[in-house]
Amino acid sequence: MGYVREATAKDAFELAPKLRQDDLDEIAAASGREPLNTLLEGIAHSAVPAAVIGDKGEVVALFGVVPTPLAGVGAIWLLGSDGLWTYRWQFLRESRQWIEDLQEAWPILWNFVYAENELHIKWLKWLGFNFTKLHDKWGVAQKPFWEFIRSKPGV
Repeated sequence: MGYVREATAKDAFELAPKLRQDDLDEIAAASGREPLNTLLEGIAHSAVPAAVIGDKGEVVALFGVVPTPLAGVGAIWLLGSDGLWTYRWQFLRESRQWIEDLQEAWPILWNFVYAENELHIKWLKWLGFNFTKLHDKWGVAQKPFWEFIRSKPGV
């Protein structure tokens, strides 16, 4: 993995056709929207959208935090390609620091994850997120989704 930089709409166009099948399934279950539109909206609504760039300059993931109406609470998201697996060890190491940095602005990070997206669930648990509730029927497809949250220590 080369580096992380601010994401642009161009990054969404590059990543959309390469998204992991589990991420495509999650988008379909949650919103039923086109993956490209989901990525573009994520970038547009995130306070600081980020692109994970591989060694060859390719976009392997996009992530960000969408501010919520509640002060200090942000909806965190990440969607990636199978190419992220190539950089998995660096990604794991650095993602903990990203979360700590994001929690300076949003002490509470929260969202939903498709219950069948096992890789994301393992990663979120590894990052210290707590899974608070299983919603048996959530999103447009009425599929099971976990609600998860992480509070900055001391909050």
